[in-house]
Amino acid sequence: MGHPKSSHLSKKRKTTHRLDYSSDDGSCSQVDEVEDEEDGDVDASSDSELSAIQRQFASDIFQLAPFPKLAPSSPWILLDPAQRRHTKIDIFHSLDFSGIFSQIQYRVVFKDDWDNIIFKRYFPEKEAVTAKALQQFPSASYYRQWQALMDRLDEDTAKVTRDHLLTQWFKKLCWVPHPDSDRMWSTRKGNKEWIMLPPGEQRNCPRIAINSRFDDQGAKVVLIAETS
Repeated sequence: MGHPKSSHLSKKRKTTHRLDYSSDDGSCSQVDEVEDEEDGDVDASSDSELSAIQRQFASDIFQLAPFPKLAPSSPWILLDPAQRRHTKIDIFHSLDFSGIFSQIQYRVVFKDDWDNIIFKRYFPEKEAVTAKALQQFPSASYYRQWQALMDRLDEDTAKVTRDHLLTQWFKKLCWVPHPDSDRMWSTRKGNKEWIMLPPGEQRNCPRIAINSRFDDQGAKVVLIAETS
């Protein structure tokens, strides 16, 4: 199939799903809402590729999750290899980290930074310049598929695909690993802006970005440590 043809954007009415946070069980529920959005010329092939990227996203992220450098240290991620491989997007729809992590450090990321920094690092724009020594992202199949899709699409269709389709999906995630400019998973010990769970002194462990859209609704981040 050839390259999709670009066209001007038009308005359409679309029913989408908004995730509402439940403080009782740490989950995010879906609420239907109708909104105007700009439409573009995205063909069926591109739509299928985008769906495949979304399905692969969570699995890739957890398969690339880090381990402590010191051998005797307890693992940060509690999922076994099979669980990591079969991780679904639902894992990002809850702020209860119990049974997933042994410890985390997190901060709430406001909407502008979520959309313009976090999203941008996971899904760069067409022809975006990334860090030369980029780690983890190039090893993720979703990321390579995304780059191939951006390369294939013309500029206008790439913008519609990213800014008016994928961004709506990404806004519905409660959290993601907080990426640095050169890596997906950062485990550097943070300052006081980072909140440790379970509570304690600042230390090296995975950094988590919490979407402020759910924090604004009174979200509570939960991590109940396992006891032997």
